[in-house]
Amino acid sequence: RMLIMKLCLWYNECKERRTGEGAKDEYIIFSDTKRRGGTCGGDDTLRRVVEKLEYHGYSAIPLLALDGKYIGTITEGDLLWEMKEKDFPDVHRMEKIRITDVKRRRDNEAVKISESMEDLFEKITNQNFVPVVDDNGIFIGIVTRKDVLLYLAGKLRNHWKGTIKNVWEEATRTK
Repeated sequence: RMLIMKLCLWYNECKERRTGEGAKDEYIIFSDTKRRGGTCGGDDTLRRVVEKLEYHGYSAIPLLALDGKYIGTITEGDLLWEMKEKDFPDVHRMEKIRITDVKRRRDNEAVKISESMEDLFEKITNQNFVPVVDDNGIFIGIVTRKDVLLYLAGKLRNHWKGTIKNVWEEATRTK
C-alpha cells in the first residue's frame, strides 16, 4: 500500500516568503512498511528478524520501539556480525537473542514529515531508504532511493516536455 506524503510544507512556506511567489506543494510517494510487515519491533528475536528479511527480500529493516518510535536500522551485516560473535547459534539459541541486543553499525537517519525535500535528498544520497517519522518520533514509513528517483524523473519529464516540443516545432518550422 502506498501513501501520499506532503514532505515540504516548511520549504514551500520559506520559498513563498523569500520570493513572494505562491509555492506549489510537492508530493512524494513512500512505502507504508508497517502494514506490510517490513519492520521489526523491540520484542523481536534474532531468528524472527532473519526470517522477515528473508521473506521480504530486504537487506535492511527499520527497528521500532514498542511504542512505535523509530530506534534505528538492522542490516544483514549487523545480523551476520552478531551471529559470528555468538559462534553461529542454532535456531533455538537465535530465539533467545533479542534484536535490541544486536549491535547496529549504522542507523539510517530519519526525516520528520515536516522537513524539506532538500533534507530528504541529502539523506537519500547516503542511504538506501529514509525512515519517515512524525513530530513525536513515531515511525510512519520509508522513502526509498527508487521513490526519489522516480519522483525526480517525473519532475524532469514534466519540465522538459514543453521545452522539447517547442524546440522541435521551432526547428521544423518552414522559413
